[in-house]
Amino acid sequence: MSLKPKVTAYLKENCGWSKGVRSVLDKYSLMYEEKSLSLADNYQEMIQLSNQTQQPTLQINDVILADVSGSDVEKFLLTNKYIVEVLPQTDGVDIGISCTDEEEIAKVMPNTPKSGQIGDISKVMTSGTMGGFTSRG
Repeated sequence: MSLKPKVTAYLKENCGWSKGVRSVLDKYSLMYEEKSLSLADNYQEMIQLSNQTQQPTLQINDVILADVSGSDVEKFLLTNKYIVEVLPQTDGVDIGISCTDEEEIAKVMPNTPKSGQIGDISKVMTSGTMGGFTSRG
């Protein structure tokens, strides 16, 4: 491995892309400061730093990577010679997958009501279901 970069990662607790970023950083034993986006101050800091609201967002030395997957981070590390080769993924984490619908719903509705109640999760729109609500009845 080459020089170790200074990495700050703005991540969500439970998101596919955030898990992938953590997995890549851990795979290459890169030390990083994780800033949880569940804290408003960290979220505001990320916006100030990157001029956008998407995550995961990383600062690697003086470069900002916004809205990236673990595979994007791995490519950046290889291209910029922070790693010399791509290692196999051994922890079972898919480094190229975004949040699942269930993870998106959990962020909006942590205590999901039973089906048929006002908070019916089938009526929650996520990035995967932006086609709109389906009519019932």
